[in-house]
Amino acid sequence: MGQSQDKRRKMKSLGHTVLILVLVDLCSEMSASVLENPTFSGPKEALLGEIVEFNCESPPIQETVTYQFLKAGEKEKAQEYTSLTNETATFNLVVKTTSEGLYYCNAFVENNTSIEPQSSSTIRLKVIIPVKGVRLESDPGPDQADLLEGEKLTLSCKVTEGTHLFYEWYFNRSPIPDSLDHRIVENKMIIDKIVDRQAGTYFCIASNGINETHQYSSTSNDLVVAVKVPLSKPVISYTVTKEASTLQAIITCNSTRGSPPITFSLYNKTNGLYSRTAQEQSALFTVPLTQLVRMGAIYCEAKNEVTQLQSNTSVRLDAVGGEGRLQTEHFYEDNGTVLWSRLCCSVERGTFPQFTWFLNGLPLEKRVDSLSILEYTGSHNVSCLIPTVRGSYHCEASDEFDFTHRVVTKGFVVNPREFKPMSVEVIAVLLSGFILLIITVATCCLFLLLRRKKRKPEESGSDVHISEETGEKRVLETEQQEQQEQASGKLSNTGLICPCAVQAFFFLILFLGAEPAGNAGS
Repeated sequence: MGQSQDKRRKMKSLGHTVLILVLVDLCSEMSASVLENPTFSGPKEALLGEIVEFNCESPPIQETVTYQFLKAGEKEKAQEYTSLTNETATFNLVVKTTSEGLYYCNAFVENNTSIEPQSSSTIRLKVIIPVKGVRLESDPGPDQADLLEGEKLTLSCKVTEGTHLFYEWYFNRSPIPDSLDHRIVENKMIIDKIVDRQAGTYFCIASNGINETHQYSSTSNDLVVAVKVPLSKPVISYTVTKEASTLQAIITCNSTRGSPPITFSLYNKTNGLYSRTAQEQSALFTVPLTQLVRMGAIYCEAKNEVTQLQSNTSVRLDAVGGEGRLQTEHFYEDNGTVLWSRLCCSVERGTFPQFTWFLNGLPLEKRVDSLSILEYTGSHNVSCLIPTVRGSYHCEASDEFDFTHRVVTKGFVVNPREFKPMSVEVIAVLLSGFILLIITVATCCLFLLLRRKKRKPEESGSDVHISEETGEKRVLETEQQEQQEQASGKLSNTGLICPCAVQAFFFLILFLGAEPAGNAGS
């Protein structure tokens, strides 16, 4: 009985052991059948013609694993590698121009459909072809760009060989900074509306490489960009200089903007006169004044490859001509006697008139006794004179640059009175008398005002006294009072008028006494 129980107990324990072994073996088989994603490694850049290596591996398993090296889109060209002892699969690739693209690897177990194949992550391979043969072209162009201001310019940096390039742009040998004036699109620089300051020499540099060990670059040719700027309206002006004994007109024709070369021309209403081509925006013409007089109104014309414009204004040199006028202006004393006169000479036309005054037929500057005063009037075609010597005066006007033609005015006889101003002593006496007169008048007015104020209370007291008296007394007193008021009024008026009259008479005497003193020297 006891033995049979021991046997059953041993059999049960043995069954448990077998079950555990079966389960362990099953678990190991299940774990051995799971394939993880392989790890894929290799270069991202490679030079053309280089042999590069890619590696693919998976965690160890019991099965034999086969690896495939593939390029995306080209499964039929896959390379295979069978790993019997879980070693890393290695694939070599000769880099060609067509080798660029995405690469990855697959891992699978042959003859075991229960284990699913796995794929790695991808690697993008760039094939670097060293840059060669860089050339800069333009549109419009291609070798040189000639544009009008405001037109579009496109510069293209082209290469004969090279991939994965970087571009640098230069203007007049300096790097071009980022700006809103242009756009960079791949290998092109675009200027939508070019302006004058962007005219110059351009070139580009293209470069590529791998890391810092293999770097390649190539520089393009220089490309000249010319921007033609329209002209602004020319402005004409002139100055006069004297060379030796000849007066010359320096005529300037100027435009504030415009691309050279610029041809400047002078013309009048009928003919072209002078022409000159300049690399600047202005030109000078030297013309003798005698010729300029005969040309009439002169205009300026400016012309370049873009525009042709004429000046709105003109210059003109008029010779002295027309009627000569001699105008007189007199200054009188209070009694109507002419104190002094001024003569003014003018001409009807003339740009550079020169005036000469004559006294009794001789020029004033040649007379020793001439004391006449030339007066500046602020006008170039008027000359004025204050004569101080008796005689006949006239004026002649001629051109500064040509004395052959003259305009002569009529003569005018002057008999000036020599005027001598009052002395300081006379002026002091007159001023003192005038001040004394003002003080006297003010005193009289104040005295009269105080007298009237004093009289009003006396009149009111007299009225009260009269009301208490009899009618006869009232009449008598009223008559007496009227007589007294008339007498006092006469006295007060006399007191006011007499001092004023005395002062006025005194002032008149002083003034009359000063007049002879002023004329004593004459």
